[in-house]
Amino acid sequence: MTDRTNDRFIERIPAYLNGELSDDERRELETPLASSEELAAYLDAVRSSMEMLESDKSTAASSDFKDRIFAAIDNMDPAEGMEEVIEKLKADRDSRTGANFKEKVFAELERRESNVGRANVIHTVFKFAAAAAAAVIIIFTVNSDKGLTPKPGIGTNNYATVQKGEAEFSPRTLACLWLKERQDDDGSWNVQKFGGKKGNETAVTGLALIAFLKEGKGFEAEARKAAQYLINQQDKSGRIGKPGVTAMYNHGIATTAMAEAKKSLRIEGLDKALDKAVAFISASQTGTGGWGYRGANSEKANTAVTAWQIQALNQAKLSGTEGCAEPLDKGLAYIRSSVREDNTIAYTGETAGVKRESMSAMGAFCLLTSDDSGLRSKGSNILAALARAPEKSMSKASMADPYMAYFLSQAKNESASASSALVNVPALSMSRMQVAVGPEKGSLPHETTAWGSVGGRAYTTAMMAASLPDHL
Repeated sequence: MTDRTNDRFIERIPAYLNGELSDDERRELETPLASSEELAAYLDAVRSSMEMLESDKSTAASSDFKDRIFAAIDNMDPAEGMEEVIEKLKADRDSRTGANFKEKVFAELERRESNVGRANVIHTVFKFAAAAAAAVIIIFTVNSDKGLTPKPGIGTNNYATVQKGEAEFSPRTLACLWLKERQDDDGSWNVQKFGGKKGNETAVTGLALIAFLKEGKGFEAEARKAAQYLINQQDKSGRIGKPGVTAMYNHGIATTAMAEAKKSLRIEGLDKALDKAVAFISASQTGTGGWGYRGANSEKANTAVTAWQIQALNQAKLSGTEGCAEPLDKGLAYIRSSVREDNTIAYTGETAGVKRESMSAMGAFCLLTSDDSGLRSKGSNILAALARAPEKSMSKASMADPYMAYFLSQAKNESASASSALVNVPALSMSRMQVAVGPEKGSLPHETTAWGSVGGRAYTTAMMAASLPDHL
């Protein structure tokens, strides 16, 4: 049955989905959303049910449509803990209240094109079914040919799925579809076209390639095109992309993507290009063991750039590429030397510098990739410190920082003990901001994230898709 302690949060979900909550109210809601399966299921179901209100008006309002609702209820299997809810629905169907409820349902459906927010309409409709029954009715999704069918897996994750015809797409699939439709013939994305700055095409293409490889089936051709573009951008020194202040970001991300591509794709020239990319990372390493922005071994290192090189070297090592061990060890030593007594990490790699939660996530991931038990233990301690971070500070960093989401998801892959709630907060935030309808459906607006202006909508969408864990 419904946990009554969640009622006040359930009441806020319509405003949450419509973007009407203040920052403090949103953060207060997203913390229980990340840890409560009931709240996550309710959010997931309401968002999915928005698609019902986008369907054909005549179909939605027909008597046949009404019959399908209650036929679906009759055919439901009483899942554990849901017997009373199902019986309530069946009783309401035949009672005077049930008939009244039915009228109210379709009166609300008729109003869906008014200025009333879609989430509020749905919420109002299902409140008529009584609080205990609300979560069950919205489990159903509309299929124009087959009517109403139970939505599988409801309550198993924190992410909405969107139904289109007979196919049900996850947020990552939708993001990949958006990227697929906008990939240029050479395999890249024109970042300026999507609000970004010229010169970051390599990084965006690398992130999109990572997302395509994670998604797998249906995106093989696009993945090959992206990998070939990265190979073509490599110069004689081994650097992938143009020189400049973001050179090592571009190179580290591109090398990571190429290393992951090597595991599953056979592309002529890929192995050689990856060897040269790893050699360039090694040659660019500073005396402190980290890496700086431009790829000069004499410049000041920082945690963010270093984390991308460690990620690249680790993936290259896993793909069978040689020459990774020594620079990896030095890079991990740099990260370890940057950990403060309170298990946080600063951007500059100096323990006296300004700390950022996203840098701690990056550093934790790096240390968790090590074969050294001491370094892995320190990585786990950093994650534990992140989980204990004050809610306001933690939420502020995670709400606007794709880096936080990406490296926490990577850290989760390296550590089974990592807090699921810690991982889900930033990922849930990005999913919440994903465009649900219209020509930009599936994308993540770059205005909603830190550094979105660097690569534009293509960057934020690719970063989101690359960050979403496989099990969600």
